[in-house]
Amino acid sequence: MKKYHWPLLLLIVSMMPLGALAQSDSQQIGQLQEAHPIVGTWQLLSITQGSTTQDYSQAMLNQGNRLFYANFLANNQFSYNMDVNTCTTEYKIVDDQSISFPKPYEAICTQACCDNVSFAYTNATQYRLLNGDFLELETADGTIFSFLKGYQEKPVTK
Repeated sequence: MKKYHWPLLLLIVSMMPLGALAQSDSQQIGQLQEAHPIVGTWQLLSITQGSTTQDYSQAMLNQGNRLFYANFLANNQFSYNMDVNTCTTEYKIVDDQSISFPKPYEAICTQACCDNVSFAYTNATQYRLLNGDFLELETADGTIFSFLKGYQEKPVTK
């Protein structure tokens, strides 16, 4: 009976390094994703459509308006807020300028009530990082969403 335990033990021991390598690869991929500069929270500054720019900056908050944000997580989750609701979906960095949202119309939203604004971030196909602090998402129709790295909920007081 002991003769059957050795092959089983050998098989189990030989599989252990493969599991360790697989975990190591997953950790490395996670570290690469975390290292991407788009990962983090971004405050919406403005939306430009053609020659019209709508301001969503700190000045809006100082006037009592709410700030809006987009949050890119290292696990390819993307969330953003609107007036009332918060939505979550997936994103994928395609290359150094292209981004995709594989399920743009399947965002899961809280649906607490009615939003007066909605943002078509998930229509973006291009992104630009400027000086590490500014992000632009651009849609195929030329709409540009401009963001500042970070998020502040309270008005700046002088």
